[in-house]
Amino acid sequence: SAEHMHGDWHGDGHDGKDMRGHGDGRHGDDNDNDDNDSGHHKRCSEKVKKCPDGTVLKRDPSNDCRYPKCPKPACEIPIPETWTVVADSPTACAATTFICNPDQEPWFNECGCGCMPKVVFCTLDVKICPDGSFVSRDPENHCKFHECPSGAPEDSA
Repeated sequence: SAEHMHGDWHGDGHDGKDMRGHGDGRHGDDNDNDDNDSGHHKRCSEKVKKCPDGTVLKRDPSNDCRYPKCPKPACEIPIPETWTVVADSPTACAATTFICNPDQEPWFNECGCGCMPKVVFCTLDVKICPDGSFVSRDPENHCKFHECPSGAPEDSA
């Protein structure tokens, strides 16, 4: 009836034609997968889905009126540039086997997993330089003492 053909009927959205008058009894209700027989995309309901990050999604007529996937949340933990990422989620990490280089060690967190440079801890002793200043050990240089200022010869104390 004519009173069923008003309201939210929008046609198929591709050729600008209104689908009213097709005689098939469909009239723009909220079924999730209304389709027409013209070979075009389905007409989806106007229902929306809100993702955890606040993004609002509409049903996709070209994908059987399914909602698209919510955007993947960005990792809140910054990954240092010196780290490599093998997988970007705990689920993917659980399904992944990897071996880090000898100078690296594995890391795992809620953002994923990968390899990072091995952390080297040196003893906390210091060396007294000829000018009276102090230098500590360098973890990037096999825990050797940093050079004294001005290139002064090292004290072997």
